[in-house]
Amino acid sequence: MVKPKISVIVLNYNGESFLERCLASLKKQTIAGVEVVVYDNLSTDRSRDILRKSEYAWIKVIESPRNLF
Repeated sequence: MVKPKISVIVLNYNGESFLERCLASLKKQTIAGVEVVVYDNLSTDRSRDILRKSEYAWIKVIESPRNLF
């Protein structure tokens, strides 16, 4: 039996104060086959710097070139 792949998509806009805690929580989950995608909506705080840290290499990051919302 093949386990389904699950994607968790985090939408972020200036979420610096929540981002690291959110990602730490997602890393602790125990379901196999989960991918984590963070879509950053052109944050102007330190969110993008946080996402570029090597400790978050397991996360797929999409950096929007403009704010879409």
